[in-house]
Amino acid sequence: MDFNAFIITGSILLGLIIGILTGIFGVGGGFILTPALMILLGVPGGAAVGTGIATILANSTIGLIKRKGSGSVDVKVAGLMSGGCIAGALIGSAILENLKGVAPVTINGHHIPAVQLFLLLMFMALLIFIGVNFLVSYFQNPGREAVQRGLLDKVRIPPYAHFETLDNRILSVPGLLVLGLAAGLMTGLLGIGGGVVLLPMLIYLVGQDGKEAAGTSLLLVWIASIVSVVPKTLCGDVSLVLFVLLFAGGFFGTVLGTKIGLALREDKIRFYFVFVIAAAIAMVGFKLYSLIWQ
Repeated sequence: MDFNAFIITGSILLGLIIGILTGIFGVGGGFILTPALMILLGVPGGAAVGTGIATILANSTIGLIKRKGSGSVDVKVAGLMSGGCIAGALIGSAILENLKGVAPVTINGHHIPAVQLFLLLMFMALLIFIGVNFLVSYFQNPGREAVQRGLLDKVRIPPYAHFETLDNRILSVPGLLVLGLAAGLMTGLLGIGGGVVLLPMLIYLVGQDGKEAAGTSLLLVWIASIVSVVPKTLCGDVSLVLFVLLFAGGFFGTVLGTKIGLALREDKIRFYFVFVIAAAIAMVGFKLYSLIWQ
């Protein structure tokens, strides 16, 4: 790969943007990073995925260090959900592999995998639903925090765990595992990071406020990145030079984003996250466009 001035500058700027998103919202940004590397900078698919994961791991590490002592990372919630996330990603990948034999759908003269088309449409619908809910809750209660009782409070499936960070509440352990499983399944089935749904899950289902949800999501992204980066590195899909360029921007972006995220009001975090959801919708839309019209 030829690292000319355009690719060098573009990689640093892209790393900066992803770092800011990581710092503020606790999302890895893989749903933007990987397509941008391939489409804008011409990075081969394998290197884009592998190097992107390595960059997300580095950025999330910096983000967690900067959040140390802030009380915005719930290790217990993340630890319980991470088991479901990892299992979900593995199950999703296996399901997708087994469904490859399903007859494709023909649209506009293109033979499109039926399962992929269905999943992308469902994911877009989910993102639109989340975005609308974030906007409605913001404009209905401007300047106020989201309701701090998540839907998981109503789940009565033992065993339970006690969470001091959630107003001393008791939550179902299987319920938390299922939430992690759902996020992991999206990653495995769609090839689009499930991190974009972690923040809404933690706010509306677990009952965390925006800052805690961002910090806990960041820890989940960090755990998932460790699991994912090892096989990508062993396969030679991590470009050291590209990683250094991305992290050069990502370091400063994550530091800046973390400062912004910890300073923002909880309702503002939810409002600004709508723009992240819009970017995810755009990426899903581009995937659908490439399948149907290209």
